[in-house]
Formats: sequence, structure tokens, C-alpha cells
Amino acid sequence: MKLLLTAALLAASVSMVHAADTPYGLCPERAQTYQDRYNQSMRSGDLVCFQKALQRELGNSSGYSCPSSSQSYQQSYERTQNASDLVCFQQALQRELR
Repeated sequence: MKLLLTAALLAASVSMVHAADTPYGLCPERAQTYQDRYNQSMRSGDLVCFQKALQRELGNSSGYSCPSSSQSYQQSYERTQNASDLVCFQQALQRELR
């Protein structure tokens, strides 16, 4: 799980490269899908796609409904390690900082 958190933090800090291809394709699924696959298979391709998908979702989180506070998403991520909580955490944090 620490590896996934590290990947998530890297994804959040790296500038966006839209539609960039990887050796594993375009990685069109949601980050959560790749995270779940990685947790099952421990394959690096799923980790690469997880990071790509997370970059995409952090750059455009419009597909998420995130009405709760950033604190609630942070606590949820600490408990469940779900990528969707990271996306909502960022969205809520941006909303609260305005």
C-alpha cells in the first residue's frame, strides 16, 4: 500500500500529459480499477496504468461527486486506500481553499 501512496503522490506532483501512451496502452480505465488489479496481481503494468489514470483523474475530476469535506476523504483514504478518495480529497481541498 505504501507503494501505491507513493505512486499517488508522484502522480499528483507530476505535470499532466494528456493521452500519453504507455508500454501498456492508454490506460482508459479508472485508477481504482488498476489499483484493485495491482493489489491482486502485483504487476507493474497495473501500477503504471494506475498512475496514468490517477494523473488523468486528478486533472479532471468532473466525473466524481465529492460533496464531503477534505478531512472525511483523507480519513477514508487512510482506512480503505481507495484511489477515488484521493481524487475527492483533492477536489474537496480545492473547493475549501477558494
